[in-house]
Amino acid sequence: MNLPPYDTFPELAAEGLLLRQVQAEDLPALLDIMFYDGQPAQTLDQALGMQAKIDQDYQNGDSIHWGIVDASNGAMMGTVGYYRGFPQQSGELGCVLKP
Repeated sequence: MNLPPYDTFPELAAEGLLLRQVQAEDLPALLDIMFYDGQPAQTLDQALGMQAKIDQDYQNGDSIHWGIVDASNGAMMGTVGYYRGFPQQSGELGCVLKP
């Protein structure tokens, strides 16, 4: 497998939604739902560290993790991804949505 899994990080769009790579400027909006390995982020610095791990997981070919954006107003609504599956060709889907 070539790493990362895609030449460019894929963006997916559907009516009213955009799935795109999470950026550092998105993290304040995601702080209350930010997790890595089952542990929640308590601070923005922890969220930045978690996002760095998520980005490295993608670079290593272990997962892909998108931010879910409301296309009408650009608001970050949550995250969704495919985890622990590229090497084994089976994994899990997961999402976390803001209230």
